[in-house]
Amino acid sequence: MLGLAPRTRCSAAPMSRAESAVELGAVSTLGVGARRPVLFLLIAWASAFVVFFAWVIATPVAASPDENAHLVKAAGVVRGQLTGEATHDASIRDFTLPSTFAQLGEAPNCFAFRPDTTADCSVGVTHRLPDTTTTAQSWVGNYNPLYYAVVGLPTLFIGGTAGALASRTVSALLASLFVALAFWGVCFFARRGLITLSLFVALTPAAYFLGAMVTPSGTESISVLTFAVLFAGLLIAPDAPLFRARVIACTVVAGIAVNLRALSPIFVLTVVLCLLIALPWRSYAAVVRRRSIWVAVVVIGVLTVGAGIWTVTSGLFGGFLPSMDPTRDSPARAFEVTLLNTPQYARDFIGTFGWLDTVSPALVTMIWALLAGLFIGIGLLFGTRRAGLAIGFAAFVFLFLPPLSQAQSVQSVGYIWQGRYILPVFTAGVFLCALFASRFGSTDRGAGANRLILLVGVPTAVLHLAAFFTALHRYSVGQSLPYLWAFTAPKWQPAIGNVGVLVLVSIGLAAVVLVARWTVGGRPATPLAIRSDVAN
Repeated sequence: MLGLAPRTRCSAAPMSRAESAVELGAVSTLGVGARRPVLFLLIAWASAFVVFFAWVIATPVAASPDENAHLVKAAGVVRGQLTGEATHDASIRDFTLPSTFAQLGEAPNCFAFRPDTTADCSVGVTHRLPDTTTTAQSWVGNYNPLYYAVVGLPTLFIGGTAGALASRTVSALLASLFVALAFWGVCFFARRGLITLSLFVALTPAAYFLGAMVTPSGTESISVLTFAVLFAGLLIAPDAPLFRARVIACTVVAGIAVNLRALSPIFVLTVVLCLLIALPWRSYAAVVRRRSIWVAVVVIGVLTVGAGIWTVTSGLFGGFLPSMDPTRDSPARAFEVTLLNTPQYARDFIGTFGWLDTVSPALVTMIWALLAGLFIGIGLLFGTRRAGLAIGFAAFVFLFLPPLSQAQSVQSVGYIWQGRYILPVFTAGVFLCALFASRFGSTDRGAGANRLILLVGVPTAVLHLAAFFTALHRYSVGQSLPYLWAFTAPKWQPAIGNVGVLVLVSIGLAAVVLVARWTVGGRPATPLAIRSDVAN
């Protein structure tokens, strides 16, 4: 019922292309998104956007890690200041901006790291763009400008708090589009039930929260997941319809993903290597003969090289402030400390909000971690030996990239690693475990699969709602006061009220569950539909 197939011994006889396609799940059924892609994408996009937008308005401006610095960077990039001006500190850049953006930089000072201080201490900044300019500083000034060139566009017309919320909305639109593309990509797998369930677990509350803020971290984690889904679909289902459209989508997503942060190309490469390790070699034969694939490889390669050049020439010193802790351990000690902090990083990328000062209830974190562990276990138990090697490789990156990265910088900046930095490996890893466990077999749709979607989708939605309310409560009345006070005596609340935003996020989460059920639904693919796309 979960879509798990028992281990079978492969026949020594050579397989025809059609037989290979059926084994890999390429042609047995089509999801709704494969048959009605535009309608499916629009509904999935709108559903996910409602969840992201609820986070946009429920979180005070600059109440996410370094958002004030990201807002300054975004406003500078759209005004032609890609990296700003150098200062005496290599990690700090100066940007000449309307004065309202400098005021936003001061917004979190009263409540950041103070979980009992409500957000009403921060005074809103006018939306009018003043004629006067001033110098605003950012410690992410050397980041790749691609993301900021998009989310910063509203700041050309709107300033202050309203401009920050508009930039968040653009970020939410981008992140929700990637979520929609992930569900759409799943529609091309024959065995979709377990894979669809994995998206509920991969997209943690923190992933939604970060995707709604002005920071590339959320977009990075979701885009790497979406790339994993689309790329796997091209390898496993090359004969499914819309091959060329899927290649274009995969190329665009990959091109954006590698240009978000310095480590982003490593995460995309990790996905590629995991799939190359796990999938049988014959699955590539039908793909490498397609001209569109080679065009995509060249485009992604050029964009990745460009991202690497930017990082080496401009981005090596961006994205951090030296730790306020004066401790500067040896690299070996930093490696050990960071490795031992892995459980804390996992807690953070599951459900830690604000300036890492607001943590989801322990039960939410525990259940989410158990679900993730379940997918890892299923992937190891029901996947092939090569799939096990791929999962082991992803686990190696997840465990050792943080300590290796921290060890090389600890003596200059101290301990700066955060859980969100490794979130892309988690999001893609959960999906890959589900994919490997499915064994690329026959369909698993119908009433049983739909019940499983509800069995996992509804509880994860409830857990997400609990995490959402925890963050809302913290900014409304403070962490220590009773939860009921968020309704009866809030000191701060979003424009639509605490009740209104809770209703909004509930509607969005319910809609995403329905999109997941729609993703699982399908019907047998026709030979005509398959043959019409083979030439692409």
